[in-house]
Amino acid sequence: HQFPHLLFKDVRGNVQTRLAKLEDPTHGYAALVLAVSGLERLALGHHVTEVLASTDRRWFGYAVGQGALTVQCREGDAGTLRYLQHLHHQETAQRCIAERALMRELEGGCHAPIAVETRTFTEPGQPEPQLCLTAALYSLDGRQCVQRRLCQPAVEAEALGRAVAKAIREADGAAAILDCLRADRTASVEEYRRGVERALEGGPNGTAAD
Repeated sequence: HQFPHLLFKDVRGNVQTRLAKLEDPTHGYAALVLAVSGLERLALGHHVTEVLASTDRRWFGYAVGQGALTVQCREGDAGTLRYLQHLHHQETAQRCIAERALMRELEGGCHAPIAVETRTFTEPGQPEPQLCLTAALYSLDGRQCVQRRLCQPAVEAEALGRAVAKAIREADGAAAILDCLRADRTASVEEYRRGVERALEGGPNGTAAD
């Protein structure tokens, strides 16, 4: 959306493989977008040449729930829950609740180009922390974008996510984008179904990857 003059392509493989493809001129890549945290964990931080941080001119969101970790256990398992309580981080939970509520309202999923950014802050004189959610819905080619931002008390995280989704849905151009995303999702599901059918027809040697 912000760099329409550039050609973007997926780069597969582990981090070292991707970096090797970047450095090999036969692949034709000029730059590679990776998570700074991942590179630093692998002692590859020296490869970072620029960090894509949001500014007044450009906003860089991320995928819903990206970077958040969760531990799941059986419902009602008080013993296990007791051991897990010290891992709980309320601010992260509220941010994820808002982001996931927005995605559900927009019927988003793995392939929907939805970007978010949440942050919490405390206003002077306000006892309750506030939560701000910025979200953007993009067309599949990235050229159209609808972006909205709202702030509410952090305890109302679920309602905040729904409110931002509603504001996006009601914006000019959003309906056409959502219609295209639904059509693309339907086509992807149908393609997967046909692949499974071909694999089953092929017998033991067939694979769903076909």
